[in-house]
Amino acid sequence: MRKLLIIVSLCLVLAGYSFAQSSELFSGKWILDKSASANSEAGHYSYYHLSLSFDGDKLTVTKDFEFDRRKTSYSLILFTNKRGEKNSVPNPLSEEAEVSSKTRWKNGSIIREYSRQQDMGSIQSMNMYRVESTIEKYSLSEDTKNLYLTTTVTSEMYTNGMSSKTIGNLNSVVKLVFRRE
Repeated sequence: MRKLLIIVSLCLVLAGYSFAQSSELFSGKWILDKSASANSEAGHYSYYHLSLSFDGDKLTVTKDFEFDRRKTSYSLILFTNKRGEKNSVPNPLSEEAEVSSKTRWKNGSIIREYSRQQDMGSIQSMNMYRVESTIEKYSLSEDTKNLYLTTTVTSEMYTNGMSSKTIGNLNSVVKLVFRRE
C-alpha cells in the first residue's frame, strides 16, 4: 500500500511538473513570421503580435495586429481545464461579439473550440444566417522557437422561411507561424 501511495504521489508531481514546463514554453511574446506562414492570409497582416501568459490553468492571450489596414487589439482569458470561458471579441460585422469557448491541453498543444451564429440579413422574406465552428490549435516547434496557430473554421449558411435549409458551407484552415520576440 505504501509503494502504491509513493507511486501515485510521484505521478502527480511529475504531471504537475510537465504542465508547468509546457505552460512556461508557450509563455512569452511572439511575432508573426510571414515568410514561414505559407498561406495567403498571412500577407494581409502588416504586423501580428501575440502574447501568452499563464497563472495556473488561466491563460491570457493578447492579440495585437493590423489586418488589411484595420488595427485590432484585444485579450482573451482562457482556462485550460475545459471549464469554459466567455470573451468579448471584435467582429467585422458589428462592434463586438461575446464568444463562449472551451480550452484544453491535448498532446502538448492548447486547443480552443467555439461556435457562433451571425445574422446575414434577409432576402425575399427568408432570413439568412451563418453558423461558424472554430478550432484554434496553439502548438510549438520541437525546438520551441516557433509557435503555430492553426485555425480551422467550418461555416454553414442557412435560411429559415417556411423551413430551415442549408444553402452552402465553407471550410478553411489557416496556419500562422510566430517566432519569439
